[in-house]
Amino acid sequence: MEEGNAKEAPSLSAKDVADAFLNQYYTILKKSPKEAHKFYQDQSTRTHPCADGSMKSATTLEDIDLQVMESIVKEWNPDLDTVHAQESVTGSVILGVTGSLTDKDNVIKHFSQTFFLAPQEGGGFYVHNDFLQLVEPIKVSEIFPSLNDATNSVNALQINFTGSLFKGDF
Repeated sequence: MEEGNAKEAPSLSAKDVADAFLNQYYTILKKSPKEAHKFYQDQSTRTHPCADGSMKSATTLEDIDLQVMESIVKEWNPDLDTVHAQESVTGSVILGVTGSLTDKDNVIKHFSQTFFLAPQEGGGFYVHNDFLQLVEPIKVSEIFPSLNDATNSVNALQINFTGSLFKGDF
């Protein structure tokens, strides 16, 4: 090949990496869960909810495979609401996902999942960190009393944003 004609592989954006990963990840998790551990490496950590609501981390490929196979999440159909991806250190990608999972009985569970995708030797990425949390949607009307329904201003929730949580010059 003549000098100057060599072509480099196109650099993928964090969004490109995220889109490709999520398509593969949720497809494999649903159709071939026994293969899902291949997204991870020995140094990966996967933290997912247990049936009792507690969280459990798996830190070996064997434990990650066991955790996937014991999980009921693989039996649910994902519907992604939001996907956010950001480039991070050494070419890695941080990926945040929210959505819902629906089971065969149409029971819906809302979730938030965060992935840290690290570059691997030979190209591509692996899941270095995976954190899934099932969340219950909260209606604002259940937390904050309506100003229209408040019998007086004392019953209405007042929020003061004049203080700062951070010290320093901004």
